[in-house]
Amino acid sequence: MQNLKVDVVLLKKNMQKISPEFFEGIAFVQLYSLPLRQHEAICSWLSADSYHKFSLPDKVMDDCILYDEYEYWFEYAFQYHDYTDLPFALDF
Repeated sequence: MQNLKVDVVLLKKNMQKISPEFFEGIAFVQLYSLPLRQHEAICSWLSADSYHKFSLPDKVMDDCILYDEYEYWFEYAFQYHDYTDLPFALDF
């Protein structure tokens, strides 16, 4: 189990934080655009009231969170939780 945690730490160090999208001056992240492993991990962490819906002229995005929340999760929760309890491979 110790090797598994070391592998997770090494994989997360190589994971890149994505850049925000903007709508009317609001920075957000569309969860669909996250790498699969980040998407699965953050969705297990988010509460139901974290989701926002943005209606752009050409599409509606209802799987968004504010970039500040994504950034907090990436810097703190993602870096310090091993996520080995989630049902996915460790290819973050």
